[in-house]
Amino acid sequence: MTKTVICATDGSPHAHKAVLHSAMLAKALGGDLILLAVLPHILGRGGPIPQWDPNRAQEALNDGVRDAKAAGVASVNSVLAKGADIADTVIAIAREKHADQIVVGSGGKGAVQRTFLGSVSTGIVHKAHCPVTVVP
Repeated sequence: MTKTVICATDGSPHAHKAVLHSAMLAKALGGDLILLAVLPHILGRGGPIPQWDPNRAQEALNDGVRDAKAAGVASVNSVLAKGADIADTVIAIAREKHADQIVVGSGGKGAVQRTFLGSVSTGIVHKAHCPVTVVP
C-alpha cells in the first residue's frame, strides 16, 4: 500500500503535470507527498558548481507545495538536494524517505535527444526500488 509518494520537480511544464498527478495520488491514498528538486552540479577547481539556480529550484518547490495543498493533500513536504546525477539522487532520497511510489514528468525529448543527453525519467525507471509513474 502506498503511504509516501515522492515527486521530482524542476518547475517545467512536464514537472508541473507530475506534481498535480502526485498530489491526486497522495490525496486519493491518504498518503504523504514529498516534492523533490535536485541541484545537479559538476566538480570545478573550487568544488561543486551548481548547474541550476538554487533560487529557481526553491521556487519550483514552493509552487509545487502550494499546488499540492490547493489540491487537498494534507501532508506535503519538500526537499532540495544536491547531486551529480539527478536520477541517482532522486532514487537515493526516495530510499531515505521510504517512498512507496516515485512520480516524475517526461521531459518530452525525442529519441535523438535522449541518446545524446540522456533521460532522467528513464534512469529512474531502470534503477528505482519502488514503482515509478512517468507523467507525459
